[in-house]
Amino acid sequence: MPLTHFTLTRQSDGAVCPFIADGTRFGCIRYVDVKGRITIHWHPRWGWCAADEAGEVVGLSLAMSRAEQRNRPPEGLWVSRKGEASHVFDLRWGQGAEAEAA
Repeated sequence: MPLTHFTLTRQSDGAVCPFIADGTRFGCIRYVDVKGRITIHWHPRWGWCAADEAGEVVGLSLAMSRAEQRNRPPEGLWVSRKGEASHVFDLRWGQGAEAEAA
């Protein structure tokens, strides 16, 4: 069964960002945060990555190398950057997005 939703939880303050499936990119499901600012999708060079509205890669999985990644964003640690700030997140499959999107 395809993954339909997941959450990223920022470790520094516990902020939760729900994502839901929204179309495809490079042959895999693309996910968008419920506020529509960040997408997580498969990229041939980077593997699963987070991108901002301009399409710039702003986050990557620390949990699993690109070579090990399969058909869904890997659970576990992700790192992001926004300007000069970096954050560590925990990605968990199947949590949170349904309630936030309703």
